[in-house]
Amino acid sequence: KRIAMPPNQISLDQLFNPEDDNGSKIRVAILGCGMMGQEHISYISCYPDLRIDFICDPNEPSLNRSVKVLKEFAASAAMPMLLRDEDDLLSFASVIDLLVIASPNYLHTDSLLQWAGKDVSILVEKPVAISRAQ
Repeated sequence: KRIAMPPNQISLDQLFNPEDDNGSKIRVAILGCGMMGQEHISYISCYPDLRIDFICDPNEPSLNRSVKVLKEFAASAAMPMLLRDEDDLLSFASVIDLLVIASPNYLHTDSLLQWAGKDVSILVEKPVAISRAQ
């Protein structure tokens, strides 16, 4: 499920021991790497207090485009961990400060409900739900 990354990828030691940056950076995960996910990556990468640690999307070409966007806006940034399954991302909830849900609209509610009990701030792209039933 996880794809191989270049040597400058963020290490697990960096994720679980954020003292390397004095705990000053907000650790971000991006869920969904379509057009809006890539927009969030470009904006977030411009803020020195934010660090994108995870990018998650089931579509490998979308992940690859997201890496290009990140490198375009933050060439010196460490490579985030790339995941293709949201359940894998959930396993890292303890080291994520902010989750950006930018997946397809019909998935927003399910993702929000999965993450709601975690100690993670969540930014959800609109719409939060696509029907009243959700």
